[in-house]
Amino acid sequence: MKSLAVNNLSFNYKGCQRTLDGLSLKLERGEKLFVLGLPGSGKTTFLRCLAGFLPAFVKGDIEGSAVFEGKELLNADTQSSLGTLSLVGQNPEEQFLCTTVSDELACAFGNQGMPVQKLGELVDWGLAAYDLEKQRNQDLLSLSGGQKRRVLLAIDAMLGCPLRLYDSFYDGLDEKWKAIATRSIIESDATCICMSSRIDQSARLFSSFALLKDGKLTRVPDFQSLEARVDLSIQPGLQRRQREPVMLQASDLEISYRGGFDLKVPSLRVRTGETVGLFGENGSGKTSLARVLCGLDKVRSGKVICESRIGYLFQNPDYQIFLPTVMDELCYPSKPARLSQARKARVEEALKAFGLAPDAIATMLPPSSRKALQAAVYYVLDRPICILDELEASLDFQSAMRMLRLLESTGAGILLITHDKALQSLCSRVYQIEDGIVKEVVHEA
Repeated sequence: MKSLAVNNLSFNYKGCQRTLDGLSLKLERGEKLFVLGLPGSGKTTFLRCLAGFLPAFVKGDIEGSAVFEGKELLNADTQSSLGTLSLVGQNPEEQFLCTTVSDELACAFGNQGMPVQKLGELVDWGLAAYDLEKQRNQDLLSLSGGQKRRVLLAIDAMLGCPLRLYDSFYDGLDEKWKAIATRSIIESDATCICMSSRIDQSARLFSSFALLKDGKLTRVPDFQSLEARVDLSIQPGLQRRQREPVMLQASDLEISYRGGFDLKVPSLRVRTGETVGLFGENGSGKTSLARVLCGLDKVRSGKVICESRIGYLFQNPDYQIFLPTVMDELCYPSKPARLSQARKARVEEALKAFGLAPDAIATMLPPSSRKALQAAVYYVLDRPICILDELEASLDFQSAMRMLRLLESTGAGILLITHDKALQSLCSRVYQIEDGIVKEVVHEA
């Protein structure tokens, strides 16, 4: 029996070309579909159309139909979809309504009048199932990126809707939680659509596969056929510019977070001209260490020494983008009209290299372009040391590698925080967080 039938779905944002162009899809009840699409291919747009968010909250023109279990989803009142579908979005912070983890898990069910005892038991189950018990009373915004995504996945499992939608499914999750989250979906009775810019071996468990390109969805027969479409080739690095040597060095650091973790860093160093990896499980302290290294947070004990300012690409680009246009962001703190000729040339070079339009509204860019804007800002500022916190989020491998190569070409030292094993191969040295200690991984020749 067909559970979901999407016929000739087209959508364009006001004043823009079509993002979706006659997309059609049919899913059996309980089918688990994994969809691969490059950044900007329409993954988020498609899911938001199904959820009723478009064009209700962002204006545009929509055509076609999407029927789930006899119910039309397009242009439906979002309230009418309660209990029918759930959406785990690309950016968890856009969906949070409360301040603490337990309150967020309880919110939807409390508003429906669930008895207090039953609600408490359900919240306890969600916290335990997604390993969030230690974070029960923690501020949501203080969680790691992977923990934030697990909060949404816990709520999704608690809701138990028959249609479940997942955007940028693997973003922010470490290898362990990619596997756990995938198994949770596969073992459910729900009809599921999971969108991703990158492929992961855990996706082998899905029952069907498709590509999203040029606004249309194309089925492929199996995981191997999908995997064959992914370009994981390593492109040679660009010529690194020679620059004055600078080193970021940390020694005997002790970092702690209330209700979270204790992290020790006996020694860590990053020099200009090298790319160094930092890996660890969700919540192990990678972002907290990055914030200490660049001076945003204080350290309990130990020393951080660097002779120059450090560039830091936040995990969430929305923390870093605050000016009206792309050009304003690249020129800050100067005005475009007051730039020196050298700075103006550098800005023009960055616009071309990162594929950005100068007059585009910075905060309205798609996530992949906001990532590119973050990287372009530090390409222009030319910091000798840059920390990239999960650069790959919202990006396919080739896009992430291209941004990394461009920043490397400045001669900067790069500290790359990532869960992506393919990106790890681009690092000359690697640090791993194990049992609360940062250790350099020595590879035997």
